[in-house]
Amino acid sequence: MTIEEKVFQRTLADFTKLEKYGFVKKETNFFLEKTFMDGTFKAVVTVTANGTVSGQVYDSDTGDIYLPLRVESAMGGFAEQVRNAYKNVLEDIREKCFVPNVFIGD
Repeated sequence: MTIEEKVFQRTLADFTKLEKYGFVKKETNFFLEKTFMDGTFKAVVTVTANGTVSGQVYDSDTGDIYLPLRVESAMGGFAEQVRNAYKNVLEDIREKCFVPNVFIGD
């Protein structure tokens, strides 16, 4: 399970709140770019038309994807700080743009 799947499990997107939060709609998807850790990293978060959330973290200096984010064994130290800061970004989005979904199926 990805970081995004964990944070957004059992929630539903409130699409009316996404644009107010800063997401930009392109065709059927919503996109957000947000810097964190004092601008050192940039999160690019996508919410699809069915409410699925995905994201990527980039090093702001190099523009490269920050690969240690997805490596579960990269615990402790800097990689964990970045992962926690990214998770905080996602949790803020969840709190402001998503609603709880207590039902497992339709």
